[in-house]
Amino acid sequence: MSTTISTVLADMRVRLDEPTADKWTDDQLIYYIAEAEQWLANYLRTLVGSGRFRYRESFSLPADTETYALSSLTKRFIEVISLQINWQNEYIDLLPLRDGDDGIVRGVINSVPGGIVVPRYTIWAETFKFLPLSSSARTIFALYEWLPSIKSTSGQTLETPADYDPYLITRAAHFALADAGVVNKPFEDEHSDLIAHIERMEQGRVFGASTETVRPRASRSLFM
Repeated sequence: MSTTISTVLADMRVRLDEPTADKWTDDQLIYYIAEAEQWLANYLRTLVGSGRFRYRESFSLPADTETYALSSLTKRFIEVISLQINWQNEYIDLLPLRDGDDGIVRGVINSVPGGIVVPRYTIWAETFKFLPLSSSARTIFALYEWLPSIKSTSGQTLETPADYDPYLITRAAHFALADAGVVNKPFEDEHSDLIAHIERMEQGRVFGASTETVRPRASRSLFM
């Protein structure tokens, strides 16, 4: 179960030894909490074996249409894992479209028996682009990584795991202290230890006792 920002805000004020606003307003601390949520989510999704922040959904690509807005996806898109199209209950992987191949692919009817045109894809700015076109609508099955929406009010709910709220609070407190020009070496050491604990916990979700043989995709550095 996720936590509201108001709950984390109260806990953060305890951590900063400022139960009522003095140095930091609620709006300032909410900003730091929102930044910490983005940092934590991004860190979790890059850990090998975590499996966090992945989402699978399908969407319809209308006939004679080659683009689909990333903003139309359910989650805040970050990175493609796979795109597929279904034909007779078999999922066919879509291949990436290389830069400069638009003209070649537009004239190709890359179809399977039954008339389904299997496109290639690329990402242009904030849209998926699929070629070649098809005279029929197609359903695309997308598996992708995502990040939480940007938060700005105390009533919003965090999208990171509630188990990691203490880690999120220490990161948010680091942002607050850093902006205030405060250096706290013991705190930074504590935060680094917490990050190492996250790494052990998350990689164990898939690899278990063999976690030590798996290299992470992200650094433990406080200032990554």
